[in-house]
Amino acid sequence: KLFPGNDAAIKALGKLAFAAGDVLAIIQGFQQGGALGGLEAGYSADALAEILGAAAPVALPIGIVIGLAALFFGGHHDNPGNMPDKYDTENYGQQTANLQGQMGANGQSFTENPQLVTLFSGRTGVQVIEETLAEYRTADNAPAWLKPMFDKLEGMFGESAAGSGVLSIGINGTGKDCNNQQIVGVAGTDGQVYQYTQLDSALNEFQTAYANAVASGQAATMSWSSAASPGSLPPSDTYDSPSYQSQIQYYA
Repeated sequence: KLFPGNDAAIKALGKLAFAAGDVLAIIQGFQQGGALGGLEAGYSADALAEILGAAAPVALPIGIVIGLAALFFGGHHDNPGNMPDKYDTENYGQQTANLQGQMGANGQSFTENPQLVTLFSGRTGVQVIEETLAEYRTADNAPAWLKPMFDKLEGMFGESAAGSGVLSIGINGTGKDCNNQQIVGVAGTDGQVYQYTQLDSALNEFQTAYANAVASGQAATMSWSSAASPGSLPPSDTYDSPSYQSQIQYYA
């Protein structure tokens, strides 16, 4: 319609349209990556080279090279092991929320397991471990149910009567590679960075032993009411646990 009767113009415009389509397909092939992306990019590169005037013996190697580049270098090269928020969302979100009270992961919001909130009298996993360890100070002073895990828990969580440790997520607390987690801001930790599954495993070991100790009257009585009850008071005016304050505001 634009060039009635002008065959040369129509042919040139058709070539341009095909070339644009091939360019778009090459881009899409690189975005997809992998075998399918490599095939798409390679095939389109071969066709584009011929449209631009390259002879078939030349166009084919060009297509192969571009296809291989898309195969190996295209796509989003996530490392699922470093990104549990995206690839292990449910476990990562809940496990981390159990440690610090709440967590957002991959567009979802998680809060500490209600059973743990009840068992720990409103404390987060980090709080209850640190406060329990601070109650006894050393493994020698700890009761039988706590003694075998005392040193390991202290190295991972530290001890604090105010439960003041903070969960640092990712490299230097940036959130990047969020599989790496560390408790900071509290005395007694070993300074190591742990995998989120390791901290969760330690919390699970503690909660099982703690639940049995509570049931048999062997666990130390916590000195303040549940933070899940709005307006509940901390043990003293100087109690400044960040986790406690965030729980108070959350439940209020």
